[in-house]
Amino acid sequence: MLSDLLLLFFHRVGWNERLGTGRTVWEELVYRYSLGVDQVGTMRETWTHLNTKIDNKRFTQIADFMQIQHYEARWWRDASLSYFASINNLPWPKSAALPQHAFNFYRDLSCPPDVTKPRCKAIYQGNPSPALLQKANN
Repeated sequence: MLSDLLLLFFHRVGWNERLGTGRTVWEELVYRYSLGVDQVGTMRETWTHLNTKIDNKRFTQIADFMQIQHYEARWWRDASLSYFASINNLPWPKSAALPQHAFNFYRDLSCPPDVTKPRCKAIYQGNPSPALLQKANN
């Protein structure tokens, strides 16, 4: 559904149209997806400072879930943006990290349906952040 809304939006607004932020639609989209990934990383770091205030079992459980969320935020970012890049053929903004894999990797990914386990081992690798390499103007 979100992708349908985005496609409708992009159908009416050009990729190189400037927004109020000064960025183009493409640059803004990359920035927002990347910012989301890095915000999860910030939440994870903040969580580490609470380890003495929460029982170990609960702290570890939440930390593990936040790690999964961080990887999956990067997965969503990279899959979505590599798809859009395959359509618009625009250069990748220098302020953001390139996707960890090409679009075909994400398109062909087959994930087990068991939601109680990490769904796609292939995406739980490396460090999900930083997605933003340079802070862009807000």
